[in-house]
Amino acid sequence: MTAEPVNELIIFARLPAVGKNKTRLIPAFGEAGATAIYRYLVAQTLAQVAKVRAEGSVAVSIYYTGGTEDEMCAALGAVLGAELGDALNFYPQVDGDLGIKMADALDDAFKRGRKRVVVIGTDAPDIQARHLQAAFRKLETCDVVLGPADDGGYYLIGMNQLHSALFSEIHWSTEQVFPQTLNRISASRLRYQTLQCLSDVDHPEDVLCLKGSSDCKKVGDELWGAVPSRLSVIIPTLNEAKNLLRTLSSVGRPQERLEIVVADGGSNDETCQIARDWGCRIIEVKQRGRAAQQNAAAAIATGEYLLFLHADTRLPADYFEACMAIRSQGAVAGAFRLQIDDPARKYRWLERLVEWRSRWLKLPYGDQALLVESALFYRLRGFRKLDIMEDYEFVRRVQRHGPLKLMSSSVVTSARRWQKKGVLRTTCINQLCVLAYHLGIPNRKIANWYRSSR
Repeated sequence: MTAEPVNELIIFARLPAVGKNKTRLIPAFGEAGATAIYRYLVAQTLAQVAKVRAEGSVAVSIYYTGGTEDEMCAALGAVLGAELGDALNFYPQVDGDLGIKMADALDDAFKRGRKRVVVIGTDAPDIQARHLQAAFRKLETCDVVLGPADDGGYYLIGMNQLHSALFSEIHWSTEQVFPQTLNRISASRLRYQTLQCLSDVDHPEDVLCLKGSSDCKKVGDELWGAVPSRLSVIIPTLNEAKNLLRTLSSVGRPQERLEIVVADGGSNDETCQIARDWGCRIIEVKQRGRAAQQNAAAAIATGEYLLFLHADTRLPADYFEACMAIRSQGAVAGAFRLQIDDPARKYRWLERLVEWRSRWLKLPYGDQALLVESALFYRLRGFRKLDIMEDYEFVRRVQRHGPLKLMSSSVVTSARRWQKKGVLRTTCINQLCVLAYHLGIPNRKIANWYRSSR
């Protein structure tokens, strides 16, 4: 008679029905697209679970919602086939918030006689069998194990007995989940260990981690299909009604080979209406900041090349041809020279400084309009989730993958940043931010100091 496993892996899942999954992705990818993404995530997760289950020492339970047990069995069978077979046990999730649901599932598992229980969702596409195996190993020497997610939550939690305090007073679905859980662990005087931090998919910008994967085409046409020789111009905005029309006029109207995607961070002026009237695709991004906005726009873009353009910056007349020539010039990315729209001589000195930095150090900034092949952008998973200097960090990563070309023509950008605090002070502030970055000062502290200095 085979002994019952002492370990149990619990998977929280929802019935993959069109319009019922990944609802925060629906505005960007449509109901069918969001469901296709969710099915892919479920398949990826269960494929790794199957490897762990094959060892025979782990029971696997699905805690489901959104349908009946029969519907869930049929849906998962369609997603994964018979790979897990009869090894899956199905239980309905109880009502309540995520903390209540997880505490109930863990309590059930311990009542079934399990000694170590691990709970995961289906949102982390990079989760591997080794992460799950490591979680169970760590529980042999600690009370709690956590797998942090890069959005401030966690993709895995494991315990060797129920610690219900870890699920109370937590602001679920926020970036506070992981730190608040650590606080609860500390207050309960529990020993804990962590796993590798992974990405999860909740918002359109998170989909970049899928678009950069080697088997991304499994998701379907809802997500993939870069059009050859198409340029996607991506413009992050926040109350840019005064500048946007001039910028769009320099870009031109959307056409077969030109796509314009405006990623708006919550404007309360006419920004979105101007973009809509121009024929742009618009994606609204709740997470403010250029990194999140540009990543979200890139996630829905269809061009072979991506050009990231600030809303107060105008492109030169020959920009399209310059962008299309980038590959023939042996480069994987590029940027334009910088021209500032103020006739004062001090700005000419600043322009020369920017050109020296761009030409010799290969470090253009975002206000020079950054161009990159979309395949490389997705492979690099876009801009890091930084509060500031996301363009600087991104360009440094791009440099490792090939040459960066400085275009012969110039973009024209607004002088408003330098006019507000002065050229010298603004330049010094920027360079101090770079220094702080290289000294390892937390990015959020740099951003707070930068904003207070403006």
